[in-house]
Amino acid sequence: MKFSGHETFHIREGWLYKGLSLVENDPEKLDACYVHDLLGVGSNMAKSIKHWLAILGLTEHTSDGKGVQLTSLGRLLYAKDPHCLHPLTWWILHANLVLNEDAATSWHWLFNFFFQPRFDRDLCAETLRRYLQYKGARVPSKQTLDRDIACLLSSYARAIPEDPEADPEESYDCPFQELGLINFYRETGFYQFASGVKHIPPHALGYVLSKVFPGESEGKHTTVPLNEAATTVNSPGKCFLLSTSELFELVESAATKIGENDIALTGLAANRLIRFRYHIPEEWVAAGLKKLR
Repeated sequence: MKFSGHETFHIREGWLYKGLSLVENDPEKLDACYVHDLLGVGSNMAKSIKHWLAILGLTEHTSDGKGVQLTSLGRLLYAKDPHCLHPLTWWILHANLVLNEDAATSWHWLFNFFFQPRFDRDLCAETLRRYLQYKGARVPSKQTLDRDIACLLSSYARAIPEDPEADPEESYDCPFQELGLINFYRETGFYQFASGVKHIPPHALGYVLSKVFPGESEGKHTTVPLNEAATTVNSPGKCFLLSTSELFELVESAATKIGENDIALTGLAANRLIRFRYHIPEEWVAAGLKKLR
């Protein structure tokens, strides 16, 4: 389990492109002492960019363990959406964080195991501490947990109402805020998970289904109970904060947009199933970005 590495910085617009470009074109310089100059950021921000590239599943160590290279997903995004402009990119990167219990423990916990609909930062950090104790895991210092939760919440939370005095030219908002998953109410200081309709690309749903409920072979259909896909750990319902009925609507919408041969609902009432064509997860991303171009 890991609770550091981001240097307290959430992802900022343009960071991933800078990192992907450097790793693709000059990977040995990622560990250079002057890498922050190459990336055009401060030294701690450069460390943060390296951290985010790794835990988002965009970079990996080379086979000899001495260098860093782009993963298949990293190469795909650099080729199809290098500036990370498409919503699909951010939905699948969000899913990668939620699914990465080892390196993004707080993200995995918050979306899978934190059930308070309304909370403040202190309650969030304290509940995480108790969860770790219950699991018998090593509990980091209070300062470390507080910083990790602060980074997580600042990544996602949209301020309501918006600060009328904020200068858009000096905004450091994280692109994850555009997903609309968490709201922050400025007058009370409380956070709240966003319920209701979310604009989730159908290929993001296919991506998570294929990662969490993999089929036996590429291109073959597989099924998963709707309730299981809404409520089990790392499921689309957990990743995207969807109730069973909201997931039902998302699957119906996905079937309309990309075709029932790729994803559809089958069965009746309590026996509803999601039937989807299993693909290597990156294939869902490639197909979705192709449609969006």
